[in-house]
Amino acid sequence: MHELWVGSMRVVFYGSDSCQPCKQMWPLAKRVVEEHDLELVYRDVGEDAGRLNIRGVPTIVFYDRDRPVGRLTGQYAEPMFRRFVREILGPLSSL
Repeated sequence: MHELWVGSMRVVFYGSDSCQPCKQMWPLAKRVVEEHDLELVYRDVGEDAGRLNIRGVPTIVFYDRDRPVGRLTGQYAEPMFRRFVREILGPLSSL
């Protein structure tokens, strides 16, 4: 999975092609994550959901140096999603 690295941070959107909330959340998540100069990468969970510990979709996981530092599952309104991203990236910006 190292092809997903953007500096030390990577952001992965785990979803399913048949998931309507995923289709609705993807554009918002992509726009907000890219505003922080990061890339959001889509991964279809398929049969890997259990191995990845994904209990619902969409799930967005922020990784710093291969360690999960934040996770959000479900569909959220833009203000709440932006707040979540700020809370995750705030402490990491000083690393």
